[in-house]
Amino acid sequence: KAIELEGARATLQPMASHLKATGKVLANPFRKAVVSYPFPARVAGMHVRPGDRVKAGQELVTLQSEAVGQAKSDFFKARADLELARSSHEREKRLYDRGAGAGKNLQAAEAELKVAEANLEAAEKKLHVLGFSEAQVRAAAERHEISATITLFAPIPGRIVDNSLSLGAMVDQSSEILTILDPGVLCVDADIYERDIAAVREGQEVEVSVPAYPGLVFRG
Repeated sequence: KAIELEGARATLQPMASHLKATGKVLANPFRKAVVSYPFPARVAGMHVRPGDRVKAGQELVTLQSEAVGQAKSDFFKARADLELARSSHEREKRLYDRGAGAGKNLQAAEAELKVAEANLEAAEKKLHVLGFSEAQVRAAAERHEISATITLFAPIPGRIVDNSLSLGAMVDQSSEILTILDPGVLCVDADIYERDIAAVREGQEVEVSVPAYPGLVFRG
């Protein structure tokens, strides 16, 4: 009674084992985006700085590229050729319907119209390859501005964590212009010894503590 001794019946019960390991907090690869451009260009404008929080679709950087200027020029030329081919086809069709035109002239006009339509489609696809969206292509067609600039937008929401370029810098397919990270969900890469692999299973509960937040436990 002095030592408050208590008794209990021995039964089979599950026992929770704990495995401690060191690790690193990493960015979620599915919430990280590297902004680059696959063609040679020059940085003409920077709209964000490291540390800025951006929304998806927000302007990041404006580039000047000879390939963009040439693609826009080809696009507008293809549109003009299509308008001319349509006008010629309509004229030949009216003449043919009135019996004043030859069938071969109408066939030639139809062939030229199909070629012009194919050329315009190819020119539009080239703009998409260069990074222009459908809305940007429509806007360029309405304004009819042959500019060699293109603006890159944020593919995901997050924070700018790296900006390795400045105004006037040249970029190509190997350049990383900006890095965006969404820190809302992070990953932990734990170092597990080979002898402890059998104790690790998918779906297990994990408790993580970090020096930056002493006393807090993050569960996953």
